[in-house]
Amino acid sequence: LRAAEAGHAVSQRDLAAEYYRTPGELFTVRPAADWPADPEKAFRWASLAAAQDDPGGHFLLAQMYRHGKGATADHGKYRTHLDAAANLKWAAAMNELFWELCRGKVYK
Repeated sequence: LRAAEAGHAVSQRDLAAEYYRTPGELFTVRPAADWPADPEKAFRWASLAAAQDDPGGHFLLAQMYRHGKGATADHGKYRTHLDAAANLKWAAAMNELFWELCRGKVYK
């Protein structure tokens, strides 16, 4: 928490993932923290991480905008953050973008 509050992007992303609490959807590890899910706090921390071009922060924001969890569903913002994460070589984002393109759901 201290590192995230001090502006460390990876810590902010990790904290966002802990608050998002959707096992299996974003990460293969189970949440380590003992607090309840809080999508609004997840959005705050993911936004701070993404503002520093953290690829995982962008990917978390993409998922929040895609599913409307922690943020209002918005396909344009989903795509913006998914593209940013993929361009920063976040593997899960590149994989998701590939499958979205295969299904014809995302257009360049």
